[in-house]
Amino acid sequence: MSVNINLIDRTNPNAARDEKAKKLRAVSFGVLIITVFLAFIIFAIDFRFSASYVRKQEADLLNELSSYSEISAKLFIVNNKLSEISQILSQRKKYDEKILKLTSGNMDSLTIEDFKVSGEGAIYTVSSTSLTSIDEYLNYLIDLTKNKENKISGVSIKKFTSDEMKYIVEVVVI
Repeated sequence: MSVNINLIDRTNPNAARDEKAKKLRAVSFGVLIITVFLAFIIFAIDFRFSASYVRKQEADLLNELSSYSEISAKLFIVNNKLSEISQILSQRKKYDEKILKLTSGNMDSLTIEDFKVSGEGAIYTVSSTSLTSIDEYLNYLIDLTKNKENKISGVSIKKFTSDEMKYIVEVVVI
């Protein structure tokens, strides 16, 4: 056996402590750099979206808008109202197309005596001297209900009377 066997560690305890201090110092500098970077980012975001920045933008916009004259503001309001009116008119029911369809049948020997448009549809009175022409007209109206393009969903006879010289039919078109 060897007499020079030394079981004691030859490392210096101060060197291990210095090594740990260097690592701790490096980590703390890293955390410091990250903290400073995040602080700058938060400051930039806060400055960009702060209330004072928004107020400044609002004041700039109001100054820009105030340069426009009163006439252009009135013109803008009138144009806006006209576009709203045209939108409302486009949504209204178009009775003229339906009335044109109703009166474009065999109307040579028929006479429309009374015509009313209400919420339930068109109610009108047709008279003729011949039952054949009234029959043809009613068949025409029934054919209109079969065609979905006409937007006429139903036809009903409300009243049928006859005078000495003519026949009178009151028709309801929905």
